Amino acid sequence: MNEADELLIDASSKKTIHHFFGYYFTFFPRAIGAFFMFIGVVLVSLFNLLFFFIGLAFFMIGAYLLTGAHGIQIDLVNQRFRTYDAIFRWKRGEWLPLQKYPYLTILKANTSFRSSDITGVNTSTQTISELGIYLLSETHRHRQLIYKSKLGPAHVQQKAADLAYLMQKEVVRFQPKRVSDRK
Repeated sequence: MNEADELLIDASSKKTIHHFFGYYFTFFPRAIGAFFMFIGVVLVSLFNLLFFFIGLAFFMIGAYLLTGAHGIQIDLVNQRFRTYDAIFRWKRGEWLPLQKYPYLTILKANTSFRSSDITGVNTSTQTISELGIYLLSETHRHRQLIYKSKLGPAHVQQKAADLAYLMQKEVVRFQPKRVSDRK
């Protein structure tokens, strides 16, 4: 999927916005998931009750590894959104009202991967720099990522302006209010 296809807006009616953040796992675990699904289908097809349940377990684990993904949906007509987890394109997530988030803001949305050798002594961290567009609460204390991109600030600012127009939100600078009575 290329960057231009990441933010899908229902062009015919401008009613729904979809953003797919990605799959849970990289290539190798997803390949293992496909293998587990295949083994599951073979075991289920043996018509043995014990193999049926074992095959069903293999199939479900494989389906999670292969197709597990996450993203966001924004329903402009009903003024609500949800972050979802999906398996086999079956999406589940709680719908929240957009009114709780009157602003949009642009912040870093970096992703980091950490790995170590078998001894655990040598570790390395890889960080992918991205910018994200967030829904922001009135107090700036709560935020919800709705879009992220590696294409740079100009691209993300244009997407933020487009989303602000569609969602009737204001793009603001992130400035959480400080509590002065802290000890």
